[in-house]
Amino acid sequence: VSEVSEVSEVTCSLTVVGLGYVGLPLAQEACLGGMKVTGLDTDPAVVSGLLNGVSHIDGIDSVDLAVMVEAGFLTTTDPSCIRGSDVVVICVPTPLDGDGTPDLNAVKAAARTVSE
Repeated sequence: VSEVSEVSEVTCSLTVVGLGYVGLPLAQEACLGGMKVTGLDTDPAVVSGLLNGVSHIDGIDSVDLAVMVEAGFLTTTDPSCIRGSDVVVICVPTPLDGDGTPDLNAVKAAARTVSE
């Protein structure tokens, strides 16, 4: 693609796996960019809150969520939403263990979910 205008005309569907402080802002920007975005999270409280217009992270408020929903943003705990996506981005935590090594269990679990 040689021109930015060509890229902006492309519409694709995106699933963001993990709606924390990285995933939710990514979903927001994708919505604002015209993408069809579904947010997948394993925490029912996070999904329920977002469905009710309540953000759990700083920097995204109820007005921001309303704009996202108006753009078609959906949230779910059901991994079957991945099947219809053109793009899947994994945004899950990688906390450090006592040795300073990242705990990749959430990444591995998300990758397994995406591959199913």
